[in-house]
Amino acid sequence: MKSTLNIKALVITILLLTSALVFPQKKSGPPASFDGNALDFEELKNRFEFMPQQKIPGTDGEMLQKRNFLLSLVSEKLWAEEGKQLGIDTTKEFKQIFNPLMRAFYRDMLFKLEIENKVNVTDLDLIRAFQKAKTTLRINFLFSTDSSEIFNLYTALNSGIKFDTLFAGRQETEMQLSPIEIEYGKTDEAVENVFYSLINPGDYSGPFPDKGNWYIFYLRERAEKTLSAEERDKVNSFIRRLLHDRQVEKYYSDFYRKFFGSKRVETDGYLFRGLVGRIESVYTARTDTTAESLKLSAGDIIKIKKTYTPDSLSLPFILFSPGPLSLNDFLDNLSYETFKTDSVTASGIARKLSAYVKRIIEYELLYREAKQRNLSDFKEDLTQLEIWREYYLSYMAKQKYFDSVSVTEDEALALYNRQVSSGSGIVKLNIAEILTDSLNVIEDVLNSLSSKADFGSLAKRYTQRDSLKSRSGVWGLLPVSQLGELGTAASGLKLGEVFGPVRTGEGYHIIKLLDRVEEKASLSAFSEVKEQYKQEAHIDKYKNLINGKTAAFAASKNLKVDLSKAINSELKSNNMVVFKLLGFGGKILAFPVTMPHTEWYDTWQKKKKELP
Repeated sequence: MKSTLNIKALVITILLLTSALVFPQKKSGPPASFDGNALDFEELKNRFEFMPQQKIPGTDGEMLQKRNFLLSLVSEKLWAEEGKQLGIDTTKEFKQIFNPLMRAFYRDMLFKLEIENKVNVTDLDLIRAFQKAKTTLRINFLFSTDSSEIFNLYTALNSGIKFDTLFAGRQETEMQLSPIEIEYGKTDEAVENVFYSLINPGDYSGPFPDKGNWYIFYLRERAEKTLSAEERDKVNSFIRRLLHDRQVEKYYSDFYRKFFGSKRVETDGYLFRGLVGRIESVYTARTDTTAESLKLSAGDIIKIKKTYTPDSLSLPFILFSPGPLSLNDFLDNLSYETFKTDSVTASGIARKLSAYVKRIIEYELLYREAKQRNLSDFKEDLTQLEIWREYYLSYMAKQKYFDSVSVTEDEALALYNRQVSSGSGIVKLNIAEILTDSLNVIEDVLNSLSSKADFGSLAKRYTQRDSLKSRSGVWGLLPVSQLGELGTAASGLKLGEVFGPVRTGEGYHIIKLLDRVEEKASLSAFSEVKEQYKQEAHIDKYKNLINGKTAAFAASKNLKVDLSKAINSELKSNNMVVFKLLGFGGKILAFPVTMPHTEWYDTWQKKKKELP
């Protein structure tokens, strides 16, 4: 079976991430702890340095930034515990979000166990590779699709006939007016070994087969480069990575062939055809004809789910034995993968969906294999997975309380009257946004922005919020409360500043702050602004609830926070986004993006002082 992975890209990214994640010596005591749980300095450092942070101006801005991040992270941990108490980790909604990620992590650990840990690049390997890397070869070749012809040519060479005599007048000479220059690492390893086995000009290879074609290679020239110290370092770095990647590819191919060679898993044909029809209907309803319109968003998957009854969604779709994968579980996995087709016809969709089914079958088999293994040695991976679990628990626990808040008209009127009397008003922001559920899109957008690309043009191309696509992603002036989590993130930005990705239930957002105004409460009739103030009052009430509950959690769980561990540490605000590619496929952010939440700390401190 053919590999579907770009092994070389995968391995390089994993190496970059592994070298970036620093797990330093433990400080004397953690920055925070509660009820036997400790927030390690290692997690604080990695999450601060390898996710974007909003910079705070002023001479004390850097210290305040570290302090605020620690408090926000502590809040996340406290709310994760609340999520466990509420049983959120047992709900269908939590499993729908977390399980695909958990499966990807387990596959990654199996990849390391079966492939990555077997790699062993020796000093002798490096010496031999370096000798090749500083050598340039110039090659000509004889070519044929007929093995009999190529062996006849080889026999002729062995009998003493000159290569140029055979070479002259052949069709392949037209593409070889000058010898082909060979550089180490730029061709397939098998043919490369043939090239470098030719030692002296005039040497030729035996017949070499490649994809049904046949070649005889002839060495015209062999030259050795003179390298500076800097060039030698670059070459050594390149060959170390190349040799590593090639061993990974070899072990991967061996494992893939042995593991999947005898496995066969069927799919329910009736459900498959029905799903093809529903996907076709989604595309038919679209007016957008850009390349991005050929992807199914998480929202599209939700719409497709709603066309099925609960009983239909629970039907076995991929017929694993034991434990078939339901149609609902398959759609959850498909949402995580981001389905994309190059044809919106039924046959084109069926062909592409079949490839996705195959991939998800492979992923599930690998996950089930990983679950049977002892993975306790992969402490770093298990720690990262637990970080993601706590992040989702915290997010969903807070959301549960958000949905429980209700506001009366009297409460909205009271807020309105306070603002009228104080001369204050509602802060409104205008942001531009790029929304996507694809980390590949996030990576493309961030790379484009770093190259000074226009934000609006990128929004038109990439954003999945159809209502804003024609407006270059611009929301227009809206109260912070109406912007939800985006408003929280945008409130700390300077005009023109870009931030992201911000993770919400809709997907990933990259935002740019365009304008900020404070619209003072007018003396117009309250009835004209009632709904707006109800939204504001809802947000205020929710914030007060969250701050109060966070402070109460801190008190009941015996929280201890040492702000100096963050403020006086050498945490560096790199303002960068790091991605982690997982073995056997899958991409995630290296760490979750922690949303700012610091107000609870003052509430907690005040309550502590009030205690007898």
